[in-house]
Amino acid sequence: MDKKQITLSALLIGYLVSGMLFFVLFDSLKENTPVIMTLPLIASAWILGLRKGLALAVVFCFGITPLLFLIAMLPSYSSYKEIVISAGAHSFKNIPGLLATLLVTGVVGRMRDLNQKVKMLNQELLRMSKTDYLTQLPNRRAVFDQLHCEIKRARRLQRDVEHYIDPRKAVSEELARVKTDRTIDDFLGVFSCAIIDIDFFKMINDTYGHLTGDEVLRKISSLLLSPRIFRETDIAGRIGGEEFLIIFPGTSSRNAAFPLRKFKNQLNETEFKSDTGKVFNVTVSGGISELRAEDDTIDFLIHRADEALYRAKKTGRNKLVIHEDMI
Repeated sequence: MDKKQITLSALLIGYLVSGMLFFVLFDSLKENTPVIMTLPLIASAWILGLRKGLALAVVFCFGITPLLFLIAMLPSYSSYKEIVISAGAHSFKNIPGLLATLLVTGVVGRMRDLNQKVKMLNQELLRMSKTDYLTQLPNRRAVFDQLHCEIKRARRLQRDVEHYIDPRKAVSEELARVKTDRTIDDFLGVFSCAIIDIDFFKMINDTYGHLTGDEVLRKISSLLLSPRIFRETDIAGRIGGEEFLIIFPGTSSRNAAFPLRKFKNQLNETEFKSDTGKVFNVTVSGGISELRAEDDTIDFLIHRADEALYRAKKTGRNKLVIHEDMI
């Protein structure tokens, strides 16, 4: 190897070192990784010949490339000082120590940031999978999941109440002496649900257009979320085109009717405008039912609320029917 080749090889090594430093100092150069990695290989093949150039390429690929890859994963320069201080360094004068510290702490920090981003994206995907896009209410899947949770909670409460009602199941002599004429059914109205359906919604879409129909859905959804009408623990969701389901934890069907009447009356007073400026009103019908002792699944509860809704539709619409009053 003559002096010219030695000189050119030294320049090549300097190029590699400067490339690594630029990686560390300038975050924007990370996107130019292929260029910085390819140019030295072409230059080495031209300077040293094909055989020696390939040998240098092997050294580069298996020795220097992993180092470049790790450095490329470092966070931006603005956070370097913070990383170094957190690692115990107090000065930027010790360049080798600084690079080593950045290499270790930077890679770990970068992987932690990527991990956090993945978790945030997963959480957002989960939220989107359980949210109705138009109304931003819980969708059918989410609200039915909540119904399953409520019936499980009711069953746990039922077991506790049974000890209170039946002295033979009492957990203590003191509870066994308690006398009551109430039955388990008096306690099991621990939650109710209501199905609300917009009256003549297809006619609204056909007459005023689907955009106006969407606005009606959004307005009704905002009323279902109103803290002036419903409690914070009440859960409303959209389960169909113009159907909504509301869960009332710890509430009998008759008590659940009070906020629903307030909601219906406020909706009756709300005026809607079409794209052409025509004013119209919207009404809803609803069916309400509460959990019973024999209900093994939510299907029975939903079926009774559906029957009450059907009765409301058949007897004039714009009304609420409690299934327990139908018996």
